[in-house]
Amino acid sequence: MIPPALARYRSLVPDWEGFVAALERPLPTILATNLLRLTPAALAERLRARGYDPQPLPWLPSAFRLPPDCSAGRWLEYRLGHFQIMEEVSLLPAILLGARPGERILDLCAAPGGKTVLLAQAMANRGTLIANDIDHWRLGVVRLQGDRLGLANVTLTIGNGSNYPAEGPHYDRVLADVPCSCLGTTRKSQEVLGRPAPEAPERLAGLQHSLLRKALQLCRPGGRVVYSTCTYAPEENEAIVHRALAEAVPGTLRVLPVALPGLVTAPGITAWDGQSYAPELRHTLRLWPHLNDTGGFYVAVLEKRGPPLPDDAPPPAPPTLSAADATALRTVLDRYAFAADFVAAHRFQRTNAKELAILPADHLPPERPAPFTTGLAFIRTKSHDPRLTSQAARAFGHLARRNVVTLAGDLLEAYLHRATIPVPEELLAACDPSGFLIVRHAELALPIGLGLLRRQDGQPLLECLYPAADAQYL
Repeated sequence: MIPPALARYRSLVPDWEGFVAALERPLPTILATNLLRLTPAALAERLRARGYDPQPLPWLPSAFRLPPDCSAGRWLEYRLGHFQIMEEVSLLPAILLGARPGERILDLCAAPGGKTVLLAQAMANRGTLIANDIDHWRLGVVRLQGDRLGLANVTLTIGNGSNYPAEGPHYDRVLADVPCSCLGTTRKSQEVLGRPAPEAPERLAGLQHSLLRKALQLCRPGGRVVYSTCTYAPEENEAIVHRALAEAVPGTLRVLPVALPGLVTAPGITAWDGQSYAPELRHTLRLWPHLNDTGGFYVAVLEKRGPPLPDDAPPPAPPTLSAADATALRTVLDRYAFAADFVAAHRFQRTNAKELAILPADHLPPERPAPFTTGLAFIRTKSHDPRLTSQAARAFGHLARRNVVTLAGDLLEAYLHRATIPVPEELLAACDPSGFLIVRHAELALPIGLGLLRRQDGQPLLECLYPAADAQYL
């Protein structure tokens, strides 16, 4: 028996029997390549080495479909940030927002962060991406995802997106992936069917409207806003976009027609329960679970129109580092011989008592709300001997030109299990006699962590600094 929460949408669903049957099946596992770290072809090769036949999504070849029982979240490659595990429909908002390097973008309701990390990657780890959420704990999850994937262009803020401060520079693009009744997620969790009361869509509509209105206010003319939910309710979908269109000054807002070859979509509806919606709502997209073997979803792409504004973003003021911080930074940069253009493309600032963070040179966090965190932790300065963080080694270690050691076979296995290992001198040709090293995985051809080289009776020993928390991902 179909619960009333879903039965009310029967008239909207193409092929009701197929829809009902799809709800009984588990979702496939979707892995989205971290394009900051490796190519889709390299990830596909790793998946085949694990015995899988990765199927690229027809509409997004950088993401792969694996069986529902795949335990990818337990793999070393996951911990090293080679991919993000997401539902296929959750990839849509970030793709349709069309983020580009160097832009200023706001993710208004960011947690748990899957869409945020896709945006940061589309921006090539440059520019300014503000990820906001009202929930402090859930925002912490976004931070952990950013650390794992090596994101330096993200600032996290905490606050009610409906009241996000409007002063400061406008945003080129704003994502409003809003809280909703979540009925499209039933293939992931049947519990959601018992949660929403019949009045839930109307109860949530006020919040959803205020979030979309704020997104449009913060977006610059010529910019783009994406509104999305994971529910079927027209009250939370087309009705919200219809209201925004009705409130806009004529000619200042339009729905952009979108199509993604290889993805089967249904058009947005223009009437429901005696209500008529603007004809252009047919250009919005509905995703039904049985059409692509996904969850359910709704997305609208809006263009804000009007005379272009002058660039109102002041150039970021370079932070003033203390003499001690500047010395620590120079020590680390020189040790790994990072090129001058890498240094020039970034700036570094103290974010807490233990660390200096790395950010793109053009990154501009808002003054309000005050950042929860910004950038990626680059070096730890708490001890007398500053060193790269593990996440920085993984994100930028491929650019290091000195003090890198490549391990394979038994040496690699011992390192991953956090043993101190003897290292043949021939592997240390480009290394100083002692000190911190970036460790590179020979088969993956990517940096995976840090080690400390020391000498015992003339024999070089590598003390593993691979994070203890990561050892379970072997």
